[in-house]
Amino acid sequence: VTGIVGSLTDITERRKYEEQLQESLERYDYASKATRDAIYDWDLVNNSLHWAEGFKKLFGHNYGDGTFTIEKYNESVHPADREEAFENLKFTLADSSLNKWSHEYRFRKNNGEYAHVQENGYIIRNEDGTAIRMIGALRDITEDKQAEIQTKLQYQVAQFFKNEDRLNPILDNLLHYLAEFEKFNLAEIWLVSGTESHLNLISFFARDAIGRQFYAESKQIKKFKLGEGLL
Repeated sequence: VTGIVGSLTDITERRKYEEQLQESLERYDYASKATRDAIYDWDLVNNSLHWAEGFKKLFGHNYGDGTFTIEKYNESVHPADREEAFENLKFTLADSSLNKWSHEYRFRKNNGEYAHVQENGYIIRNEDGTAIRMIGALRDITEDKQAEIQTKLQYQVAQFFKNEDRLNPILDNLLHYLAEFEKFNLAEIWLVSGTESHLNLISFFARDAIGRQFYAESKQIKKFKLGEGLL
């Protein structure tokens, strides 16, 4: 033997970080059991996302080793909410004077349904002000949000009837409001005649030019007798 060539890598810091992360996640698990929160630890430097057990409990996702990647997370945010949420987060992370982020959006659960969530995050920055870590929680606020929406709808519907005496304008305003509220492309209201012998088209809604053209071409179809249809 004339010589030995070798290398030595100091993994002390890495192991220390992993141990601290594991301890943090264990504390998060205890905290999440007492709340409706799914607590996470996001390493922005390595772009890794770790969730406490509450995440699986609330949303049903099976993330195996405890990770639920950023890509999977992004895909789970409702398409209609995604751009606004991420642009808001991107702006907050880029501003070195900010260390808190809060936003509401819809998040897809493992069963395909969407939950309304409130996310609150605390941003940790290095000496240069660059965001390097974010610790936060997703709270399922679906029940509260549904109650809020129901109250809002009930109030608005009551206003339509309060401000107008004629039924047709009321139904027309109501249909347009509900169609815009739910982002429908087409919507109609049909009422049974007093003699129950036919259906009458009372109001319709078309969001785009194609829908409006459809109604323009079929404007004569406003009534169906018993047993009649389009086919």
